[in-house]
Amino acid sequence: MSPFDPPAPTALTALDIRMLYDRNPTEETRRMAWELWRLRRQVLDMREMLAEAAEKTHRAQVVYGIHRALFLTENEPCVREAQGFIQTKRAS
Repeated sequence: MSPFDPPAPTALTALDIRMLYDRNPTEETRRMAWELWRLRRQVLDMREMLAEAAEKTHRAQVVYGIHRALFLTENEPCVREAQGFIQTKRAS
């Protein structure tokens, strides 16, 4: 991003997304809303796993909790795309 780029839009709440869909109830916005819901669920699940790991006292339990959270995102297309981009960037 450069200083000349427009500011990023504010984050959307679940209600904002629902209102966007209600104003434009197409198949595309329905799919986008469901994908956003699915990703939101993933984030909430990861947050719960990391919070549980943070409460552990033994290092192995903490590491296990972190690995559980990472495993949750292992097959996410956006994560795989980002990992490919990072690896390509490192190679150049």
